[in-house]
Amino acid sequence: MGNQVSTQGWLDHGRSPENILECLAYSFMAGDMLTLVLNENGKITWNWGWRELDDIPDQESILTFVRNANQWRRGRGKDYLHDGKMVKPYPVTSKECFMYGPKGHEFVLDSIHTCAWESKTGCYGQFLINCHPVEESCEIFLPEGSFRLIRENGEEQILTAGKQTVCVGRLSSVLIEKM
Repeated sequence: MGNQVSTQGWLDHGRSPENILECLAYSFMAGDMLTLVLNENGKITWNWGWRELDDIPDQESILTFVRNANQWRRGRGKDYLHDGKMVKPYPVTSKECFMYGPKGHEFVLDSIHTCAWESKTGCYGQFLINCHPVEESCEIFLPEGSFRLIRENGEEQILTAGKQTVCVGRLSSVLIEKM
């Protein structure tokens, strides 16, 4: 995932404390294995070049997100993330969130990230990813057909075509599969 090398040059970690979670979400969307950089005290740090030992990101939020994301790689999402190919996702809209650069530059991001995959067997799956420490919701427009929304705990819900509102728990993801 690049391990956020040199992010202090273009990100203000103090004003954008969730930037490491955003980077992890981006990596998960791309199908990457998630990696973390540890400092000499064994704590997760911002990037390889960071030496401010008293300035570390929120360890528990990061570990929770990584645990939840990796659950998909080992379980229900494995056919998509391991051997699948990335395809165009159905349209998703969510609220905006922001990160900041060292000179006050503002980066606008979506609060829910998304990616879609086709498995080797031709199944379609789309992940909705919330890397924030609060529950977020989004709207997804589903074409004709029926869909299964799957949560990390295995809970399933049937969705129909049209605009659907989906809530995604803190630091977690859901999978929408076409039936």
